[in-house]
Amino acid sequence: MMTKEIVIDLEKLRLFLNVYYVVSDELFGLLCKSLSTVFVPKGEQTILEKHGKKKVYFVYEGVCAYYYNKKEKECVVDFVKDGEFAILSHCLFQHKSFELYFKALNDSVLLVLSYDDFSSMWNTHYEFTHLFYNVIETYLARIELYHYHSRYCTAKERISYFLEEPDSSFLLSHIPRYYIASYLGITPETFSSLLGQLSKGK
Repeated sequence: MMTKEIVIDLEKLRLFLNVYYVVSDELFGLLCKSLSTVFVPKGEQTILEKHGKKKVYFVYEGVCAYYYNKKEKECVVDFVKDGEFAILSHCLFQHKSFELYFKALNDSVLLVLSYDDFSSMWNTHYEFTHLFYNVIETYLARIELYHYHSRYCTAKERISYFLEEPDSSFLLSHIPRYYIASYLGITPETFSSLLGQLSKGK
């Protein structure tokens, strides 16, 4: 699971996983043997092409984003940061209805699980299935809220809701703000203006 250049803190990794499901020593040991480590430099946007689409990606360190291109602009669909799994459907099943790209927004360390190992553990390890049920549940709850905000809220309300999220301060301080504006479906200029108004209590 480790490379010469990167040292994975196993205690930290286990704490990340335990947020989803408290894993046993047996399952944790199996995951450590099955995960491979990849360092992705800031701006690298060929992660899926280089390392394979039919895999599960876990962001151990850094921030990555899923996005699609529209009129030569990157439209952010979701962020994946420290301690989070990437979108499962596009990693595993290679849906072709549209093309999603996966990009590191800063220097990132990813842990990668092959589809074969994922399937094997899913079919043979009760704990692993529960772990990923919780991963999927967490993701679906977040995406459902995102769709509600994007459809029914004004730009200012979307920013307000974003600022209430536990991750907002982290994202604001670690990635360029135009990525956040794209995720919220507004222009960078509007985002900056409304963010300033909200910071002044207007």
